[in-house]
Amino acid sequence: GYVVNIISSWIENLLNWTWGGKPSSRLLDGYSIWKVKFFEADEVKKLLIRSCKKENPTNDELFQIAMRTMSFGHNTRLSDFNSSYAFSRNIFTSFIVSSIIILINHPNLLIGLSSLLILFISWVRTKQRGYYFAREVLYEYLKNQDSTL
Repeated sequence: GYVVNIISSWIENLLNWTWGGKPSSRLLDGYSIWKVKFFEADEVKKLLIRSCKKENPTNDELFQIAMRTMSFGHNTRLSDFNSSYAFSRNIFTSFIVSSIIILINHPNLLIGLSSLLILFISWVRTKQRGYYFAREVLYEYLKNQDSTL
């Protein structure tokens, strides 16, 4: 499990690239994916820019502000969403490693096609979990800002 966790954190940038960018950046730019919609991108981005001391901050910097502002305590679901994303990423990595090992030891077209299908399904689910987590951070940030106004 520890080794899988290491490998999955190493391939996170590769995953983000295959997804067209980090879920947090995509959401802040107003893009959503199937099943994970975020309609408050403009509002939250304006609030985050106001909170940032840097001129022309990147989406990564803005998301870090939201993350720093939010509590991962018992009153939010952030820890659950973060854990769910990490778990999905680890499962995806486990499928990659096991598929490689199985196909090296037992090359077979049916096993290869089955592995590709499982990898695709877990890749999509990991992407969704990344978006769910990023969206929840941004929702919590908005909720926090609304309560301070």
